[in-house]
This record gives sequence, structure tokens and C-alpha cells, in this order.
Amino acid sequence: MKDNKIFELKNVSHIMLVIAVVISSVVLSVRDYHNKWDDWMIPLFMIAAVSCIIIHIAAVLPEKVRIYIYTIIVLIELFYLFMHSLSPYEGIPVVMLFLAMLAVTQDLKLVWVCILSGIFSVSMRFITDVRKTGINDYIYFLWNVSLLLMAGIIATRIVRVLGELRQYYERRVFDLQEETGRADIFMSAISEEIKSPIDNIIKLADNSLNYDIDPEVKDNLKEITLIGKAAQEQIGDVLDYSELEMNKAELNIEEYEMASVLSGLVPELRQYKNNKTELVIDVDPGLPKKMRTDVSKLRRILRHVIINGLKYTGNGGVYVHISYTPQDYGINLIIDVNDTGAGMNEEELERVYERFYRSDEKRKLSSGGLGLGMPVVLGYVRLLNGFITINSRVEEGTRVHICIPQEVTDKTRCMALKNADTLRIAGFLQFEKYPDPGVREFYNMMMGNMLTGLGLTLHRVNSMEELEEVNKRYSLTHIFVGEEQYTDNMERLEELSSSLKLVLVCNDDFYVPGHSGVGLLKKPIYCFPIIDILSGKDEYGAGTPKTVLNDKSPALKDEIPQSDGSGQSAANAGDTDDDIFKQLDDSGIDTAMGLEWCLNDRELYEGILIEYASDAQNKINEMEEYYEKEDMEEFTVRVHSIKSSSKMIGDTKISGMAEELEDAAKHRDVLTVKEKYPVFISAYKEAVKLIGRLYNVGIKE
Repeated sequence: MKDNKIFELKNVSHIMLVIAVVISSVVLSVRDYHNKWDDWMIPLFMIAAVSCIIIHIAAVLPEKVRIYIYTIIVLIELFYLFMHSLSPYEGIPVVMLFLAMLAVTQDLKLVWVCILSGIFSVSMRFITDVRKTGINDYIYFLWNVSLLLMAGIIATRIVRVLGELRQYYERRVFDLQEETGRADIFMSAISEEIKSPIDNIIKLADNSLNYDIDPEVKDNLKEITLIGKAAQEQIGDVLDYSELEMNKAELNIEEYEMASVLSGLVPELRQYKNNKTELVIDVDPGLPKKMRTDVSKLRRILRHVIINGLKYTGNGGVYVHISYTPQDYGINLIIDVNDTGAGMNEEELERVYERFYRSDEKRKLSSGGLGLGMPVVLGYVRLLNGFITINSRVEEGTRVHICIPQEVTDKTRCMALKNADTLRIAGFLQFEKYPDPGVREFYNMMMGNMLTGLGLTLHRVNSMEELEEVNKRYSLTHIFVGEEQYTDNMERLEELSSSLKLVLVCNDDFYVPGHSGVGLLKKPIYCFPIIDILSGKDEYGAGTPKTVLNDKSPALKDEIPQSDGSGQSAANAGDTDDDIFKQLDDSGIDTAMGLEWCLNDRELYEGILIEYASDAQNKINEMEEYYEKEDMEEFTVRVHSIKSSSKMIGDTKISGMAEELEDAAKHRDVLTVKEKYPVFISAYKEAVKLIGRLYNVGIKE
């Protein structure tokens, strides 16, 4: 087979023979000139060398013909050397060396042609040598001929061994290919068999979620659905890879829009993204609106490379830049995925396309996957006539560059705003808060590319006072605000929301009070939902409505205390709602303030209280960990979360204490943190214990 090492040696023999011709021609030319042998031979030597180089580079003639030409030239030059050198045996070492080169060609005929040519040359020189003096010359002649014959026998054995090895490895490769093919067929069949029951399990679990059932059972059903979908993806990877391995992958070319591809993909990516990792998707506004390709394979390519970046990135970010270059046939779609994660060393880079290979698990931030993602990506990119390159350095991140040709069916820009001239936009986002400079750069590039492409101006502000001043001056139509900025300036921002569009850029688990006029734009943020917002649509991008609750809000009905089957609430038996609220008020939690946040919706407020107590142990454990490590950056994030949630339930005492701690941690004031933390954590634990006891959740004692 062409991939085994024996065949590679045979190919190398071509180069070796060309080098032999060039060296022998140059050496003979120099000796000829120096010894005044035959000056007219020098041009012939040079012509021979140049001709062999041209023949090798052009590769027009069959392989065997080329080898025969090189061999004949070298043998003629050897004969010339034998006939002109001072010693009749000077050419023997050269014959031996050339014999070794010919053995690599695995052609026995050439080996014995070389041996016989050497013997003929030595014999002719011996016959014509007038300096023979006696029996010693005959003995020396016979000895050198014997050496040549012995070398021929050894070379013959080498050629035969190499031939046997080649045949053995060819059989082994053929057998392995057959075994691999059978394994791929088996793997594909098993995956197909498993796929149907898993699909049914997911459907049953999803349907069961619509019934009024115990919250704990509902949580288990949600977990089953998530696990089932993860298994679905892994089965999909196996099927994709099996198709590629068996050369059965087919293209289904259809028209598509990048907006629809991302709107279906982004919600799926959220489950792989934690709150410490920023995912930024930047699409060139000039990208054609409609193109043609195999959309399912393009989506799989995007999914795998983005998820890989998220899995290996902790406190950092993943930047996806989708752009294009015009071509005669349409465009080249360019996909660049950069991350600030663990990166790869040279060995990992070399093996990244191997099936079932997974990079260093110690540096991996999330588990899962079969190691088939990148082989599938490579296979699909090649199937779509594209190419892929990967650059990476350990602890510095990875960049994946993909280029895929696309036919364009609608040259209209994928993003456009008819009302661009009437828009006055402010951004109260403070990208500078991200400690990783790469993340700040990602957001700045995304915003810069989008604003430039759409011809918009963004007024970036760093404080509430500056925002109000900009609003007075320009009469803003839209404000994009971050979680922290919203929490710290909630009342003033809510006032502004009555006269303009206020959009909160937030993580999936963030929620706002019931009376809020803010619209939620869930991360990862990308251009198409933003375009929908600026165009005045009520639905943002991938079906994310302008709403006060997201789909994971603790205020949804399935999170509200349910009956335990005995007619009593999940809260302590015998306690009425008034008794519970009175105990909360007596402890310092202002239930009236909390209810006001929820437009006096008691069920909504109780749902928030339950989540506050349910999550407490995890938050305490994380805070304790970063407090002990004196990791003020992570400690600040945890304290800020407690500050916000405490304010929402009406616990102004704990919220105030958390704010003081957060401020000290932000300024790396470890002494103040150590002074205030024990009092704060004690008060926080008492509050969550009370709520936990009253609602029978979380920490109760």
C-alpha cells in the first residue's frame, strides 16, 4: 500500500539516484578537468545531471523508465571512472554504495546489472592495465570480483526481505481496513438501534413535563431530557463518523440563511457555557443573505468547533467570527473560532483529528464527548470542498480557521436596518470588567464590526450619571445594560424603560422583578437578535421574547411550593402564609419590599425565596473556597450574586453587608474582607436556615 514505510523507501530511491547522478557528474567533471582526461566529456556530465533533475521534477515518464535512465547514466560514469583512474579498483567502493541505493528500489534486475557492470569494468581495466607484474595482481583482481559478487548476493537477500515485508504489511493493512469497515458498520448499526429508544425516552420525558407533578419528579425528568439529548449528540457523532469512514456521506445542498442556522444553534450552545465563560458570535453584516450548502453539515461543523472551545476555556472567552471573501463562484465562507483556554501542545495538535482522541483531560473544563468531533469536522469540511487549519499554544488558547466555498442565491446583506438614521443607542455594559484582556477584545471587535457594518453609533457610558446625561443630550431610543449595572441602578433604569427600549444582556439564570419594563437578551449575544431589537420586533432572534422572566426563572409554576398530598403545603405544616411572612419580617426580611418587586404576586415571591434558600449551600461552599484561597476576583462574583438576590427578597441587611464585602474584594482589600466576612456569612446562614425551615428546602438547621 502507498501508505506503508516500504513504499516510501521505494519513492525515496528516486531522489537518491538523482543525487547520485548529480554528485558523480560533478566529481568526474572536476577530476576530468584537473587530470586532463577528456575535456569534451565535461559538458556531457553536466547535461546528464541537469537532464536527470528535469526528468525527476517533470515526472512525465513512468517510474521504472526514470530509474533505468538514472541507473544507466551512473553505470556509464562508473565505467569512465574505472578506465581513467590511477588504481583499477578505485571505483569498487562507489559500486558498493550505488548497489545499496539500487537495493532500495527492490528491483533485482537493476541490482545484478550493477554487479555485472562493475565486474565488467574491473575486468576491462585489468585486461588493459600494462602495469600488471605478477601473481599478486591476479589474486587482488579475483578478490575484488568476489567482493562484488558477495555484495550482489547480500543485496539480493535485502531486496527479497523488503519485498516479503511489503507484501506482509499490505496484507495486514488490507485486513485492518476490512476489520475497520466491519467495525464501522457494526458501530453504525448499534447507534441506529440505540437512537430510536433514546428519542422515545426524550419525547416521553418532555411530554410528562406538561403534567402537574411533584417538583422533584419534574426536576428528574428535566435531567433525563438533558442526558438523553447529550446521548443523542454522541450517537449523531458516531453515525456521522461512520458515514465518513465508509465513504457513504452524501451532500444535501439547499438554500439557507445564516440567521436561521445560528438561531437554532445558539440555544443549544448555552448548556455548554458556564457563567465564567463568555461566548461572542460576530457575523459580518455584509455576508450574503441566502447561500447554498449542506446546512446540516455546516451546523455540525459550527457546533463542534464552538463546543470544543467552550470545553477547554474556564475564566475566559470564545470568539466566533463568521465572514466571507468574494469569489467567481460565489463566496468563501470564513469561520474563525478563537478561545483563551487551555490550548494544545505539538503532540495534541498532530493527533487532534484522530478518532476517539481527546486532549489532556486535566486541562479540560467540562467532560463528555467521544473524541469524534474534530474528525467529523475535518471530514465534513473536506466533503464541502473546504479546508481547516488549527493553531494553538498551551495556556494561550486555540484558533480554528475554516474556509468553505458557497454558492450565493441572494446577494442582499444578511443584516440591514431601514431605521438606522433614527436610532440613538447607548451601551452601559462595561466590558472592562472582564479580567481577561482577550474577552474584552472579543466584545469590542464584535461591537465594532456590527456598528461599522450597519452604519450605527453607540454611546458607551461607564456610570448611571453619564447615561442620564447622554439621554438628555441625544434622546436615546435603546439602552443595552449589563447584569451588574442593572442590579446596582435598578430603580433609575426602570424609570428610563418607560420612555425607551431597555435591554438587559444577561446570563441564562438571571431574572428581573415582576413589574420590570426591561427586555432580556440572553447570552451569548450575537448580531441577529440585536438587529431584531433595533428593528422593533417583539421577538428577539431565537424566540427570546421581551419578557420579565426567562425559561429558567424560579418564579415559574413548577418551582412554586406544591401540595404534599395531604392538603398541606411544602412549607412547614401548621404555618399559614401570614405566619411565615411574619417570621420573615421579624428576622429582618422586608416581605413587603419583596412582594412589591413581584407586583404583589405571592407565588412568584415564594418561588424566589425557595430558590434563594435552595442555592445557598452551593454559594456558601464556593465562597468559603475562594475566601480561603484569597481569590478576590472569584470571591467578588459570589458575593455580588448574594447581594443581588438578597435585595430581591427584601433582606436589605445582608444585601448591604454583601455590598461592603464586594467593594473591599474589588479593591483587593483582604484585611477588610477577613474582618467583615465572618459576620456576613453568619447572618446569611441564619437567613437561609429560616427560609429553609419555613419552606422545607435547602439548609434547615
